[in-house]
Amino acid sequence: HRKIVPHSLLMKAVLGVFVLVSVLLLCSCDMLVPASPSERPANDITVKVILNEAENCHFRVLGDNPVTVHPGEDATFQLEFDDGYTIDILEDELDFDRTTSTLTLRNVRFPTSLEVRSRAKNRYSLLVNYDKSQGELSSNCELGATHEEGSAVSLSMKSNAGMTFIGYSVGDYIRNGGTSVSYTSDYDFILNEDTTLFANFSSEGSRLIVYNANGGKVVGGDTDTIYVESARKFYICPNTLPDMGYFERDGYVMCGYNTSPDGDGTYYGCGWNVVMPENNAVTLYVQWAKESPASDFTYNKTSSYVSIASYNGNDETVVIPKEIEGLPVTVIGKGAFRRVNARTIVLNSNIKTIQDGAILMCASLEELYIFDSVTSMSDMAIQSTSNFHRLYVNAAMMPSYSNEIMGTHAIKFERLITIDSPKLVVVSGSSSAYGIDTDYMEKTLSNRYNVVNYGTHAKTTVAFFIEVISKYMNEGDLLVHAPEALAQQWGYNDVTTTLWQIFEGAYDAFSCVDIRNYIHVFSSFASFNRTRLGRTPRTYETYNSKVDQFGDISYTKANNREDYRRDDNVDRFNLSIFTSANIERLNRLFDALTAKGVKVYLTFSPTNYNALSPLAKTEAEQLRYENKARDSYHATLISSLSTYIMEGKYFYDSDYHLATQGCLIRTRNLVNDILAQLNKETDQ
Repeated sequence: HRKIVPHSLLMKAVLGVFVLVSVLLLCSCDMLVPASPSERPANDITVKVILNEAENCHFRVLGDNPVTVHPGEDATFQLEFDDGYTIDILEDELDFDRTTSTLTLRNVRFPTSLEVRSRAKNRYSLLVNYDKSQGELSSNCELGATHEEGSAVSLSMKSNAGMTFIGYSVGDYIRNGGTSVSYTSDYDFILNEDTTLFANFSSEGSRLIVYNANGGKVVGGDTDTIYVESARKFYICPNTLPDMGYFERDGYVMCGYNTSPDGDGTYYGCGWNVVMPENNAVTLYVQWAKESPASDFTYNKTSSYVSIASYNGNDETVVIPKEIEGLPVTVIGKGAFRRVNARTIVLNSNIKTIQDGAILMCASLEELYIFDSVTSMSDMAIQSTSNFHRLYVNAAMMPSYSNEIMGTHAIKFERLITIDSPKLVVVSGSSSAYGIDTDYMEKTLSNRYNVVNYGTHAKTTVAFFIEVISKYMNEGDLLVHAPEALAQQWGYNDVTTTLWQIFEGAYDAFSCVDIRNYIHVFSSFASFNRTRLGRTPRTYETYNSKVDQFGDISYTKANNREDYRRDDNVDRFNLSIFTSANIERLNRLFDALTAKGVKVYLTFSPTNYNALSPLAKTEAEQLRYENKARDSYHATLISSLSTYIMEGKYFYDSDYHLATQGCLIRTRNLVNDILAQLNKETDQ
């Protein structure tokens, strides 16, 4: 029989249980409330180093032993060793700084005793291989002998006359594949193993570039490194290797080099100028762009090549594969990139043809990597891409104009990017190439400025040169524009094949400008590349002896006859060249320079009086031209046009090219104009 509990008693029992549980819960909650800091129990951890006296311990602990730390902190001990002894092998969690004899246990969690043993120091050999005819080595340690482990080694190399020290290496000399460990002549390190070093030299002026394949490999070898030594006979900067199949990496396209493996250093395209450090040695790492999958493209195949018909992906960076289905990708077809969202397009060095409308209405596109392998392309290839402004031109072939005056003008760019401020840059066409004596100008200005003669060719757009120059000018520098009476010198913006010849050894210049500011860029590029196919390849170190290391055309040029003129009856000072577009274009560049603190001066090119028309010879016509220039351009006019209209005898082979005597007269007049303006500004 079941005992029946009255209902009232049952309710009382349930209520009693509820109260009891509630009390217990409240007590539990009270126990969860943290105690105040003063009420907390001590939770410090003790760590002790055990000195094993039975094993003839040869060290002692300076300071507290044991030490007390909080959980998660490090325990640190300062040790002192008997002469000739050091610590023995440690557990992984222990760190020992041999220079300060500091022992550290990281992230202590439990009370610990550290059993540490000492041992006699090892002795290691030290050897440095070098040619005593190249330099003289001094060391604080005897070479060829053994030295106690942990010895501080200090080496110092003094180069002999005509030699340049380019660093220490291990394994072998750098040119034989050794690995650089220091590029400086003074090298300090701790001797903790048998060490053999190699001291590397090059002849005076030589530069060493170490190319690291950076995840790829050198073609035809089992190495990832190429060593290239170049002699500074003329050019200031060595050029990087073109992409001519030296390196390879499956699934990647080469797009240049960088001083850092991860691309965070200084970028250099293929064939670009390298600004060398003082020790004339640098390591460059190949930069690889991962190819976009072939499945992202619609393409057409022939028996010998692939043509890209369309891109169907949505990546921010699109990299055209070098090959698809074993065939080289050589053509970018019409509409291949139509309304795509890519910010960057990387074209590989196999591409030769880019059809009209290949890149169309790509609003997001900002930059393009292209190689000088392209021989068929017009300016219609890239249309309606308003944000596309940066062009990286890479070399896939050796230069062919470096032996000509135009190609040798790369020396001007190199001088611009390497000399220190304050700079004075004279920019114009060939009237300054023939008509400025840079050395004389610097000395006459009492070496107040490092002068760059950026006179090149009158029918190349000076706007391009000024935009390039502006990247390398600073507050206190001077830009002196000395234009010939041609539209290109007053702001017209067409890019010609001659401009490409001038920058063939300095493609980096194209990355310095907003490519939207210029026309005929790609049609002239393809024409330039087609012409080079029939020319003899040169090296980047080839140059024309008529140009000196200042960029002046400096060979001796005798005066001409009194009545010399190449052209006749030229209406030289026609105001039609001063179009509103030309004026606006140059003024935008001048204003940007002025905002940087650069002074912009305007002068005139030398002109042969005998070649002028009767109208151009009149003072009134010359003043109209001079006043138009003064009133239109945001530059300070520092000269009178009449000063630079010179007698025919001072010209050499054109009405702008001065003979040697005429060059000195023009340079002196220009210096006087500059000094007069500087003095005027000082007085104000």
